[in-house]
Amino acid sequence: MKTIPTRVTVDENGAGVIRLPADTPPGEYDVVVMIEDSSQKPTRLVLASHDLGPWPEAFTARREEIYDEPSR
Repeated sequence: MKTIPTRVTVDENGAGVIRLPADTPPGEYDVVVMIEDSSQKPTRLVLASHDLGPWPEAFTARREEIYDEPSR
């Protein structure tokens, strides 16, 4: 399977032409068309941030110190 990002212009009758790379051999292919509404702006997620200061000098996040059992 190969993903080919491209654009298509659809006319008033709903017809469009897709241009594929020149190295695509002639033949029949199964194609999936995904229509993305380009008029919508992407949603931006804004997360709160809190400055808690520097890490304690002796702080470690070793697995052995976080979990009780070594197999976890």
